[in-house]
Amino acid sequence: MKTLHLSIICTILLLSVINILNAQDKQNVSKWPRGITYEIFVQSFADSNGDGIGDIKGMISKLDYLQELGVEGIWLMPMNPSPSYHKYDVSDYYDIHPDYGTLADFKNFVMEAHKRNIKVVMDMVLNHSSNQNPWFKEALKDEHIKYWDYYVWTHKNDPKVQPATVTSADGTQRRVRSNWSAAENSDYLYFSHFGRNMPDLNFDNPKLQQEIFKVGKFWLSEAGVDGFRLDAARHVFLMTERMIIINGGSIFYKK
Repeated sequence: MKTLHLSIICTILLLSVINILNAQDKQNVSKWPRGITYEIFVQSFADSNGDGIGDIKGMISKLDYLQELGVEGIWLMPMNPSPSYHKYDVSDYYDIHPDYGTLADFKNFVMEAHKRNIKVVMDMVLNHSSNQNPWFKEALKDEHIKYWDYYVWTHKNDPKVQPATVTSADGTQRRVRSNWSAAENSDYLYFSHFGRNMPDLNFDNPKLQQEIFKVGKFWLSEAGVDGFRLDAARHVFLMTERMIIINGGSIFYKK
């Protein structure tokens, strides 16, 4: 009799566990954007044509797999044209890197992801551009054209940008790294927190702000993405040595 009672109790417990698991399966603990998000570095994720470089068509081929994993959102690392492997220095904010495919391929990827109820968030590199960006190339030509004020400049004789040294506890001296880079054939320096190949954008300039709004609207309306991760957002506004920190998160979502 005791064995029968124990069997009944075990059966009831097993059925209770199964019911709980089924309930959790039907209702996620947290919905997107706080649900499961899968980050993709496109270059190394899925190669569709055998050239050794991951691409958009390769990502499309893996969408069913991601859906089976329970993924609700995909965060894409930078995909814009760029001279670097990591793509965090953008040379064209309105296109896709040719190694990854075309803008039409990307729109198709977003559409296929949405068919599977998967949101798409892309990295938006706001703090700086590439020094190969046409904006910066034009700025180097003439300080009186609009693109000059898309970046942060100072004269080479500005006391704040002169070489400085610090003395360590043992008495040795070392030169302090400067965030200012010399523009070729010019008396001016440009601010470049992440290196001379990545000149910082000047968000104190309303025209630059409108340009970036235009970029965001393009990817939201034309490409259909669901939002952005704002890269290096805490460095965007200039205060003391351009190091003001923006409070709050660095994710922006379309309403």
